[in-house]
Amino acid sequence: MDAVQQITQLMPLLMSNNNEQRQAAESDLQTNYIRNNPQIGLPALAHILRYNPDAPIRQFAAVLFRRLALLPEVKEGPDGAKAHSTALYAIDDPTREHCKAELLGALASEAVPGTRKKLCDTIAEIAKSLIAHQRPWDELMPTIFTCIQSADPSFRESAFRILTMIPSLLFSGDVIDMPAVSRVFDPSLSDAEIMSVRLVALEAASAFLIEAAIESKAAFQTLMVQMLNVLPKLLQDGDELDLRTALECFIELAMSCPKLFRPILAQLVEFVLVIVGNSELDPATRNTALELMLTLTDEAPQMVRKVAPTFVQRVVPLCLEMMATVEEDEDWYTTDDIDNSAEDDDEPHVVGEQALDRIARKMGAQHVTPAVFAIIPQLLQSADWPHRHAGLLAIAAVAEGCYKAMAKELTNIVNLVLPFAMDPHPRVRYAFCNCIGQLATDFAPAVQRKHHARIIPALIACMRDTTCTRVQAHGAAALVNYCESLDRTHVMPHMPALFEQLGVLILSPKIYVQEQVITTVAVLATAAEADFAPYYANVMPLLMNILTAPDAKETRNLCGKALECATLIAVSVPVELFMPHSQDLMAVAERIQYEATDPEDPRGSFLMHAWARLSKLLGAQFLPYMPVVMPPLLQRAAMQPEMALLQSDEDAAQFPPAEGWTQAVIEGQHLAIRATLLDDKAEALEMLALYAQSLGAGFRPYTASVMQAMVSCIDFLFHDGARRESIASIPQVMATGADIPEVRALWSQALVKLFKWLPEEYDLEFVHHALVAIVDVFTSLGGAMFTQDEVHSLVLVTVKVLTDTIQQVQERERKHEDEDYDPENEEVAETEEWENALLVDIGGILQCLLKAFGADVLPLLEEHAFNSVLVCLRDGDRELRHFGVAVFDDVIEFTGAAAAKYIPTIGEPFLGALAATNQYEVIQSAAYGISVAAQSPAAADFAQLIAAALPLLVAAVTRPTAGDNDEILATENALAAIGHTLRTGVADLLLGSPQQRDEYLGFWVQHMPLVWDDEEAGPATRYLLGLIDQQHPVIAANLRKTIEALLELMYQGTHADASAPGHEGLQDAVVVRARQLFAAIPPAAQAELWAGLEQDKRVELKKYFP
Repeated sequence: MDAVQQITQLMPLLMSNNNEQRQAAESDLQTNYIRNNPQIGLPALAHILRYNPDAPIRQFAAVLFRRLALLPEVKEGPDGAKAHSTALYAIDDPTREHCKAELLGALASEAVPGTRKKLCDTIAEIAKSLIAHQRPWDELMPTIFTCIQSADPSFRESAFRILTMIPSLLFSGDVIDMPAVSRVFDPSLSDAEIMSVRLVALEAASAFLIEAAIESKAAFQTLMVQMLNVLPKLLQDGDELDLRTALECFIELAMSCPKLFRPILAQLVEFVLVIVGNSELDPATRNTALELMLTLTDEAPQMVRKVAPTFVQRVVPLCLEMMATVEEDEDWYTTDDIDNSAEDDDEPHVVGEQALDRIARKMGAQHVTPAVFAIIPQLLQSADWPHRHAGLLAIAAVAEGCYKAMAKELTNIVNLVLPFAMDPHPRVRYAFCNCIGQLATDFAPAVQRKHHARIIPALIACMRDTTCTRVQAHGAAALVNYCESLDRTHVMPHMPALFEQLGVLILSPKIYVQEQVITTVAVLATAAEADFAPYYANVMPLLMNILTAPDAKETRNLCGKALECATLIAVSVPVELFMPHSQDLMAVAERIQYEATDPEDPRGSFLMHAWARLSKLLGAQFLPYMPVVMPPLLQRAAMQPEMALLQSDEDAAQFPPAEGWTQAVIEGQHLAIRATLLDDKAEALEMLALYAQSLGAGFRPYTASVMQAMVSCIDFLFHDGARRESIASIPQVMATGADIPEVRALWSQALVKLFKWLPEEYDLEFVHHALVAIVDVFTSLGGAMFTQDEVHSLVLVTVKVLTDTIQQVQERERKHEDEDYDPENEEVAETEEWENALLVDIGGILQCLLKAFGADVLPLLEEHAFNSVLVCLRDGDRELRHFGVAVFDDVIEFTGAAAAKYIPTIGEPFLGALAATNQYEVIQSAAYGISVAAQSPAAADFAQLIAAALPLLVAAVTRPTAGDNDEILATENALAAIGHTLRTGVADLLLGSPQQRDEYLGFWVQHMPLVWDDEEAGPATRYLLGLIDQQHPVIAANLRKTIEALLELMYQGTHADASAPGHEGLQDAVVVRARQLFAAIPPAAQAELWAGLEQDKRVELKKYFP
């Protein structure tokens, strides 16, 4: 019996519902025909999927072929090395070609739609793998063309199904084959008779455009119009299911290539608004159509503003109309599980609210605020509670996006909202709490500072709502948002009334009310700090009652929140107040530690943070508990993601996204991955670092094992947060035992991993944390933590990150010129912030190298880094230029005379930085560099640079915007540089005569004092006082200016903190000199000077002149 017959006989068993029979058959197939003899097994499966007369057998054979041909297998070679391979590449070339031919032959002959669908899946996955392995399948595309030209619509559908899964078949290398694209899509997208073909062609066209990452509007305008023309017929025929499928294709395309929509956007907006406004359509259809436009506003808001200027004013009423469709629901009032009773995200009123939020954030206050607030007052005045409910939630939804406009009207908005705390309908009162909570977040701290006297009593009234416990809980929840940004002086007057009501609610029979109240108490304790003490005696026993109650699954979250609250109170009140309860609380935490063994027990996360707070509070007294705390914490830090191999659509349905699962195809294998529990892993890493920081040397017994956990997570790709936390925490852990050989070796392993990942790392936040960690190790432990080879590698990697960042910054500058560039795009702004942060981090690395190794590191930097730094120094971009100046500041500061050789190269752009227009940070950094050069022992080597800088420094001090709040530090640094040049004597080498020197000195005195720069203010004031004590003629010539400078220092309290480094004794010295000089001028001049001061300044300074 040959292999085809034997495997055919196995098929019924492989498809059996009997687990034992199926597993035995799978083992037989794997062992005898795939793992040990794929040369026979794969061709046999290919034969069966093509020729077996039974369609279910052919279909299952196609699934098996894909699964088994691409199943990864690790094989060990003769040298012991392990290699990954699959059966598809274990067979010889002729056999593989035979299998490919059988697959295409089956595609040409298969008549059963379901079987052909599985066959298409198999062909596509095999083709993907072959392409990834750079192995041709030249016959595939001609076969697809043949199918597209077939008179049978089902064959055309099959061709497009394959192209949807592997659109790169339309590419010729990296070049798009435009004639092929036209031949493929033009006839099928225009097929007026068979909509199923048009729909799959639309799916394939969308996949092709996404894969090609095309942004050219002109090249594909015709294709986009053809794709758009598929939609009206679907709507006309009432085929809403296929219409939603088509709209979803456009949504995916909009996420990847929004600019492609520009030529068709006006027509698309009209079509979408017709659907959204048609209440007779299925809500799912309306929601999908709206989602398409929301995606475009997310991805290209400026384009939408320009091409569809009326979109906002037309869509906002539709969103508000959807929000007002909320219906009465008895379960809303009676449920005890509010976390799982939230409205479905697909409900029209929820979709409308979310849409309004997204539109406001992306389209901006200028466009959205008028449209929304033209309707909100009408909604709030309606007799129908759903309209009032919608009006309040609409204010909350647009608050973040419309901040700039609404902030100016905050008082009017609060006045508009407050009456609804007493609305007759509980759902409206609930919406009021929601609205206040959102305003408290988006308009903090203004709404707290200005309106606490009215808002907090309104929320207390909601907490007294005995007719609806959900309103009570939501009132307490809104207080959390409100009090998080409330100053202690503002919260304390409300504490008696708050705790009168919170004390009642904490005894509520509803667990969710108790949970919320406990969270609110925790926030109030944090806000009140030591002033929470009067309430401690009443609150802590109630929390201990909850904590000591018997364990029950339904109260575990309540127990966790009680533990969180108790520990937050403990760190807020005076320690002597907490100590009588400390042992009881520690005992409770220890008991929970042994009970909460289930990874999904909510107490586990609360407990991690509670232990960390207690360790910080108790210090060395906490050490006996470390053997209890550390094992489960290290276990959480070592968590791995859940993974499952999917072998059928039925398998996939068992791992839904709603439960945290994501699906991926890796080398043809369909995998389900759940990483949601890995948030606990990231938290555990964070807690470990906190213990190291809190316990110091007491943490040393655990340093090596924790360091191992941190290093192992650097390449843990399943959870970005865990990777970031691991590298960010390493310096704190190392500080507790850097001298331990194992720890030093682990640090070297960490560097090896970082040097591997950083050059190609996609996660800019991880790069930031990694560079900061290296800087922290340099700062706290010194250059001895790096070998010579590691320093060399560090420079190479840092320069690679720098060159990539330069390219990204320059690219974004080019994008600023794009007609659709949106300066308010949040994602773009966030990326720019990370890029700017990386420049600061790279500068920190270079500074650490220069500080640690001085001139010895210059040859390495000169060879690899300085060219890139010069590019930045000469660039017009503010951030790049600032970075370049700052690096050469450090070169001058830390290498002294060795830096002089770079002056001919950097001199011109460095001096140009002093005159940078609208770049005050650049001016500040360049001025600092001149200060450093002037104070250097090798100042003479920088004489020409300093001499050329002096007139530019004068211009920087006297520029029109020199006194603006944003620019004052640049001004003070420029003045400080002039002062250092004069004070150190380097000016004598530069200036031709004493007269010229005194002119600069007079200018300096006239523009004193330095008030805001803590580092420069001290030396400048000491120099001024020295000139006064010397009775220098420049003081007499500028006596009034000198007195005014001293008075300003006194008024601003620049040197009031006598313990601050560089300020010791200056406050008293300034007062003494001010009195002396003031007494030396005539009474009339004294009166004139005094009258010239502002009233508040006169009042403040009077105490110095009794």
